[in-house]
Amino acid sequence: MQLLKYNFFTILFLLISFNTYSMFTDMECLQSSYTTTVKHKTSPFGLLENVLLLDKKGCFMSVKYSKYKFLHDKWVVDVCRGPIHIKKGDSSIDVIKKESKCLSNSSHNDFCNSMNEISKILQDDGLIFAVGEKENINIDHGQVYCFHLLLQAYLSRDIIFSRHKEYTNILEVDFPKAKEKVTKITEKETSSDVDSASSDGLADF
Repeated sequence: MQLLKYNFFTILFLLISFNTYSMFTDMECLQSSYTTTVKHKTSPFGLLENVLLLDKKGCFMSVKYSKYKFLHDKWVVDVCRGPIHIKKGDSSIDVIKKESKCLSNSSHNDFCNSMNEISKILQDDGLIFAVGEKENINIDHGQVYCFHLLLQAYLSRDIIFSRHKEYTNILEVDFPKAKEKVTKITEKETSSDVDSASSDGLADF
């Protein structure tokens, strides 16, 4: 009886742990509705605050960003509506439509600049500072992560979602990787180093 009781609670604990930490599905992310706010102190001396407010109602997603209490930006995206575009502004709205693929040298492309700005804010002020695990869509970090995945799929990968389709394993994220510094050693440099070591009596070390 004692062993049976132990096994029951062990299984229950494992089920709760799995449900808590397993990754949310594409459909859970797409269909979810929430409002989440991420705040953090910033320079100078931590006296000012950056505030990121994300509002999501299914396909409809808005980003409000306040920096240093003085700078305010707002973007609205509907990931189920084509053509792919971003609405920027609050009282006066600019519609920024995607005309072509965004390349690394797209510095004069309004759409690409806006997309990169939103992505940077979500990463630097959202994913880095949001509380909790990214796998849990019921808490801040998971909600910011879901938001980021959907916007990347729509804005960068040109996926226009539908409210009437099922999606599986279509969301993905690709963060910039740190570049490895590779030092190229020429054959001449290598041989000169060996000669130098030999002359110092270190060749057999």
